[in-house]
Amino acid sequence: MDIIAKITDALIRFAAGLAPETIQFWLRLVLLLALPTVACAWTFLQGHRSVFVQVLAVVFGGLLAISLPLQHVHIVSGLGRLWLLVFAFVLITFMPASRPPLVLPTLSAQRKLRTALYWTVSVLVFINLIWRAR
Repeated sequence: MDIIAKITDALIRFAAGLAPETIQFWLRLVLLLALPTVACAWTFLQGHRSVFVQVLAVVFGGLLAISLPLQHVHIVSGLGRLWLLVFAFVLITFMPASRPPLVLPTLSAQRKLRTALYWTVSVLVFINLIWRAR
């Protein structure tokens, strides 16, 4: 067996061993980042470029993301969980940087929102790690 297969098997075993609550947290975080951005991009493509409409789209997407009943979602496959984790880490890295240009017109406000989004995501992940350690 080669080293790539060993690493892949170890990653799949790690993802399969995670608690369902951990998987649900990462799924909820992905949706909390993705749905407001998709709603904002959709309204932007429809021609609604005012800040008020964009903020409404972000609020609608956020409310939609937190209202989905994800406690009933159970991903059993280790490979499926691994894909979700990889997708979550990619979105966590790039999604907070993609939303500010859609919502705010000035660069300084975009930078402040981008920093606030990265801090918010970091605090949520940190709190989740502490909460799960109990």
